[in-house]
Amino acid sequence: MTDDTTSLQSAPDNAEAKSRLSLRLSPQAVDAINRIIDLSGGGITASEVVRRAIGTELTLVERMSKGEKLLSEKPNGQIVELVFMR
Repeated sequence: MTDDTTSLQSAPDNAEAKSRLSLRLSPQAVDAINRIIDLSGGGITASEVVRRAIGTELTLVERMSKGEKLLSEKPNGQIVELVFMR
Protein backbone atom coordinates (compact mmCIF):
# COMPACT_ATOMS: atom_id res chain seq x y z
CA MET A 1 0.00 0.00 0.00
CA THR A 2 1.27 3.43 -0.83
CA ASP A 3 -0.94 5.12 1.76
CA ASP A 4 -1.97 3.20 4.88
CA THR A 5 -4.44 5.85 6.07
CA THR A 6 -7.67 4.26 7.21
CA SER A 7 -10.96 5.50 8.52
CA LEU A 8 -13.20 3.27 10.61
CA GLN A 9 -16.73 4.36 11.39
CA SER A 10 -19.19 2.49 13.58
CA ALA A 11 -22.72 2.06 12.36
CA PRO A 12 -25.76 2.80 14.56
CA ASP A 13 -26.10 0.58 17.62
CA ASN A 14 -28.21 -2.44 16.64
CA ALA A 15 -27.81 -6.20 16.18
CA GLU A 16 -27.07 -5.96 12.45
CA ALA A 17 -24.83 -2.91 12.59
CA LYS A 18 -21.68 -2.99 10.49
CA SER A 19 -18.70 -0.67 10.46
CA ARG A 20 -17.52 1.17 7.39
CA LEU A 21 -13.83 1.22 6.58
CA SER A 22 -12.30 3.48 3.95
CA LEU A 23 -8.93 2.44 2.55
CA ARG A 24 -6.51 3.94 0.06
CA LEU A 25 -5.07 1.03 -1.87
CA SER A 26 -2.11 0.91 -4.21
CA PRO A 27 -2.77 -0.15 -7.80
CA GLN A 28 -1.06 -3.46 -6.96
CA ALA A 29 -3.48 -4.10 -4.09
CA VAL A 30 -6.47 -3.34 -6.33
CA ASP A 31 -5.04 -5.68 -8.96
CA ALA A 32 -4.64 -8.40 -6.31
CA ILE A 33 -8.27 -7.99 -5.21
CA ASN A 34 -9.44 -8.21 -8.83
CA ARG A 35 -7.28 -11.29 -9.39
CA ILE A 36 -8.82 -12.98 -6.34
CA ILE A 37 -12.29 -12.15 -7.68
CA ASP A 38 -11.36 -13.65 -11.07
CA LEU A 39 -9.80 -16.78 -9.53
CA SER A 40 -12.94 -17.21 -7.42
CA GLY A 41 -15.11 -17.32 -10.53
CA GLY A 42 -16.25 -13.70 -10.30
CA GLY A 43 -19.08 -14.41 -7.88
CA ILE A 44 -17.79 -12.26 -5.00
CA THR A 45 -17.36 -8.56 -4.38
CA ALA A 46 -14.23 -6.64 -3.43
CA SER A 47 -15.76 -6.15 0.04
CA GLU A 48 -16.16 -9.91 0.40
CA VAL A 49 -12.53 -10.44 -0.67
CA VAL A 50 -11.41 -8.05 2.08
CA ARG A 51 -13.68 -9.71 4.69
CA ARG A 52 -12.31 -13.14 3.80
CA ALA A 53 -8.73 -11.84 3.85
CA ILE A 54 -9.23 -10.47 7.35
CA GLY A 55 -10.62 -13.81 8.52
CA THR A 56 -7.73 -15.68 6.92
CA GLU A 57 -5.15 -13.34 8.45
CA LEU A 58 -6.72 -13.69 11.90
CA THR A 59 -6.63 -17.48 11.64
CA LEU A 60 -2.98 -17.44 10.53
CA VAL A 61 -1.90 -15.03 13.28
CA GLU A 62 -3.75 -16.99 15.98
CA ARG A 63 -2.28 -20.31 14.88
CA MET A 64 1.26 -19.01 14.40
CA SER A 65 1.14 -17.37 17.84
CA LYS A 66 0.53 -20.88 19.23
CA GLY A 67 3.59 -22.19 17.39
CA GLU A 68 1.61 -24.00 14.70
CA LYS A 69 2.92 -24.35 11.13
CA LEU A 70 1.04 -24.10 7.85
CA LEU A 71 1.64 -26.98 5.46
CA SER A 72 0.59 -27.27 1.83
CA GLU A 73 0.41 -30.38 -0.32
CA LYS A 74 1.55 -30.01 -3.92
CA PRO A 75 -0.25 -31.93 -6.70
CA ASN A 76 2.61 -34.48 -6.68
CA GLY A 77 1.97 -35.21 -3.00
CA GLN A 78 4.99 -33.32 -1.67
CA ILE A 79 4.32 -31.48 1.61
CA VAL A 80 5.89 -28.04 2.00
CA GLU A 81 5.78 -25.56 4.86
CA LEU A 82 4.50 -22.07 4.05
CA VAL A 83 6.49 -19.49 5.99
CA PHE A 84 5.06 -16.01 6.66
CA MET A 85 7.40 -13.28 7.81
CA ARG A 86 6.23 -11.21 10.76
